[in-house]
Amino acid sequence: MREVGETFPLGTNVTWMQTKVFPVGRKEFQLPDEWRKIILTSNDTEGDVIAEYSQTFLWESYHPFDGNSPFEIRGLIAYQDFDARTAKFCNILSKSDDFQDYLSTVKPDIIVVDFHDCMSALSSLFNTTVIHFSNWPIFDVYLRSFGVVGTSPAAYPETTLPYSGLGMSFFQRITNLWIRLIKYLFRGIGEWRSSKTVPGLSLRRIESKRLLYASRYQMLAEPVRPISQRIRYFGYNPILNRPSRTVEKAISEEFLGEIEPSLPSPKNWTLKNGKSDGMLNYQNESCTDFCQRPTRNYLKFISNEELETLLMEKFVLITFGSLAKISLMNKAQFTNMVTGFGVLPFPVIWQADQRSEEKFDGISIPKNVYFADWLPVKRILSLDTLQFIVSHGGVNTLNEMLQMGATGILMPLQGDQCSNARRLHDLGVVEFVTPHRLEMEAWKKELRGFVGKLDKFQARAAHFSKMLVEHAQLNEVPQKYWLEWALRHGKKSSVKRLMGVGVLQDWNFEMTISAAFSFLIFLYTI
Repeated sequence: MREVGETFPLGTNVTWMQTKVFPVGRKEFQLPDEWRKIILTSNDTEGDVIAEYSQTFLWESYHPFDGNSPFEIRGLIAYQDFDARTAKFCNILSKSDDFQDYLSTVKPDIIVVDFHDCMSALSSLFNTTVIHFSNWPIFDVYLRSFGVVGTSPAAYPETTLPYSGLGMSFFQRITNLWIRLIKYLFRGIGEWRSSKTVPGLSLRRIESKRLLYASRYQMLAEPVRPISQRIRYFGYNPILNRPSRTVEKAISEEFLGEIEPSLPSPKNWTLKNGKSDGMLNYQNESCTDFCQRPTRNYLKFISNEELETLLMEKFVLITFGSLAKISLMNKAQFTNMVTGFGVLPFPVIWQADQRSEEKFDGISIPKNVYFADWLPVKRILSLDTLQFIVSHGGVNTLNEMLQMGATGILMPLQGDQCSNARRLHDLGVVEFVTPHRLEMEAWKKELRGFVGKLDKFQARAAHFSKMLVEHAQLNEVPQKYWLEWALRHGKKSSVKRLMGVGVLQDWNFEMTISAAFSFLIFLYTI
């Protein structure tokens, strides 16, 4: 957001609104110093309990909807707990003296909202231009809220499902429809809570009069769906500090002078005493190609010095973000995954929490697999020695992957990660694997197949990275234009009748009819 803020005209009075009432999962954005900030925070124990509960089953089923386990409802329960807690504190904020004083004394030119029902509702009280910023891809149900005709669930997969935009089976289309209806139900609950915070507010009608929705990828890497031209959609991917990878030279040479210094090249690297550490000298384990490596009975957590030694060779990076702790995996699932990595002809560096060391002590770990409790992921992604990454497909990690031209295997766990992974898989940039029912032999086969096609994936990722850079260069001026346009005309557009939501659209009429017909067909078939 700092880069977006720097494109605003000087002297613009901007207010940033964000909810952060849980200890995890809500990133604190780097914002321009001159922006005013309304950030709703809370650090009581209830937030810790809800967050920990939601993390316990990330490795067991997809959160919040699992298309393969329709009766798995723990994700829905956790989602409601998150939403109810946020609404509770939002209601407290709306009645606080500090907020009321801010509302009456500050007249912002523009408000940027970290997208959530709560802040979307409160921002309407300022009667000024609002930009919705979202870390998620542009979301189906939110689109409907913005007054856009809903995308057909028979043609476009839902954001939280792993279905391909290139085609779905009949069963997938039916599942897609029911998931859409569930989303509308929960969206309705969110709107009801917002009406309690701001009495008399129709959140959907308020949002339908807004034009601006911002996200990171500018739709280039997001799930394909029709977007109304009345939504001025923009994002920002800074093109500075992007290193050059050797595969097809993804980044143009003119940016190389602005890259931060990386690790020394292999030819300039000298180990102490001119020898390799025996524990890190994986190449001397008499294992070539795809054989299964010797094992150790403990998790080898490496030091920073050992990490830099490993980064000089070709290697694989494993990271699942801060929420999906490795210690929460069951032992069978961890064993299947880590044993599979033993077939790789590269050392594997896995970011894991320290509690996993005690939990998985005694399990056979291939000697080419090493663990670290913290890794400079963005820096590592820029290295030419990185062969690929295995990750959860979170939007921040993917954004860095795409900028650096890195490829990998994505194993989504929650939220938008499924759609992110499927979209990039359809584009040929990554491979897509479901982690919740991982079988050892199938996993080994997947890894062997991916390494066999690694050159193809690397070239495709480099090409995609180059496209993002060129797109950012071409759209630098148009983006500034729309930001300035928002300042001039944002409030005017909200009064136009055509921007409103019709009665039938407001109640999702056609979706209700579709659901009724599908239910009747289901009853007839049984």
